[in-house]
Amino acid sequence: MIMLPHVPIRLRLTLWYVALLAIILAVFIASVYLLLRQSLYRHLDESMLNQANALLDVVQYEGDRLSLPSEVSEMDRSQDEDFVRLFDASGNLLGFDNSAALEQVPVDAEVVANTFQGESITRSVKTSENDDLMRVITLPIIRDEEIVGVLEVGQSEEDVSDTLTSL
Repeated sequence: MIMLPHVPIRLRLTLWYVALLAIILAVFIASVYLLLRQSLYRHLDESMLNQANALLDVVQYEGDRLSLPSEVSEMDRSQDEDFVRLFDASGNLLGFDNSAALEQVPVDAEVVANTFQGESITRSVKTSENDDLMRVITLPIIRDEEIVGVLEVGQSEEDVSDTLTSL
């Protein structure tokens, strides 16, 4: 402990209380930030999973061809906010989307391959144009207990990062 000569005990105690209060506040603020971050990402992931499950229910599988009904392709989506991709049983991108975000998010062949093993994967991906982050969930499309394709749904993380930046 550093001894401060000729410093009154009241001042020393006050400095100790200020230091202790600063540490407590720093821990509190960090905890609030981390809990809010976790909660926001959990809600984003739940939203994407709900959207993906709704799309999985309407995926059409005719012969070896996967598709989504035309009503889904005409859904009103915010430009650059979200996207949907379909991959066939060979891992070929079938495409499907009405937003520019599809071209900005690179396809991760390893993730698609792992999804064909039955694994669902959620990750954050930087867009190729302006390095914005997109949250992407990749799910297997299963028919008759066989994986016949992969569905990928992505949403922008902009709202999450704006909220955390404001905090």
